[in-house]
Amino acid sequence: MDMKKFLFVLAFAAFGFCYMSGTETVYTYLQDTLNDMEVHGVVWSPEQNAAYFNGDHSYVAITNSPFAEVSGETGFTISMDVNISPNSSKWGRLIDVNFGTQNDSYFFINGGKGDGSLLGTLRTVFAYGGKPYEHLVYVTNTDYSNRWINIRAEAFLAGSVKFYIDGELVSTSGHDTQVVNVLNILKDMPNVWLGKSAFGEIDGYFQGYIKNLVITNSVVTPPGDVNGDGEVLIDDVSDLIDLLLRYVTEHPRADVDGDGSITISDVTALVDLLLASA
Repeated sequence: MDMKKFLFVLAFAAFGFCYMSGTETVYTYLQDTLNDMEVHGVVWSPEQNAAYFNGDHSYVAITNSPFAEVSGETGFTISMDVNISPNSSKWGRLIDVNFGTQNDSYFFINGGKGDGSLLGTLRTVFAYGGKPYEHLVYVTNTDYSNRWINIRAEAFLAGSVKFYIDGELVSTSGHDTQVVNVLNILKDMPNVWLGKSAFGEIDGYFQGYIKNLVITNSVVTPPGDVNGDGEVLIDDVSDLIDLLLRYVTEHPRADVDGDGSITISDVTALVDLLLASA
């Protein structure tokens, strides 16, 4: 499996979505229900070059889950450009992956108007067995509505999450087993929705525009990130030494010097990286 395989691309062509899986490309037009999508009340905006969700029961159901190849061994990256309406429901979803039941296991990115002055509040939520892990992004006095922004969420195989707005890292987490648990069952969740929540009318619907949605079954880990948590820290040295003591000679993230094998020279290279960034 190509570790940087594009699982899903919402690259809006004229009036349509472009779905890519491996070498296969299928265009699904918004006015129809074809193949891997069911479109409900979402229309194409030529002015914005994007799909418009009107906040009134409008959503897209992706029937062939792009998360089928995601697991705790791969993690995933989601990136999309959004323009959130100030009238969007507080809990309106940009994307929601679920079993279709409330208080169960799910993953979503929220794109609602938020609380008080916090318009366009963004958050990622992982929940496993009804006990949610919430990775919140609140920026005081920042209004994300009525303008285009790019958001990107990276869920690393070690269970950490990073959240970016317009390329800037705005929030990150440490290791969390809830994230790993959800990563391992995402492939079994039958519902992948844009604009709609598994909690239905309670959460309401997203209002605004979405374009350039890309989902991959991988994250780009920095050199020396042995444990796959998205950061290069002293813990990675310990993990690298542990690999050496267990006579592990091949590891995609532990080959710090790039010579194709795991040796003591990788430890030296990793220490050098840490010293250079200190």
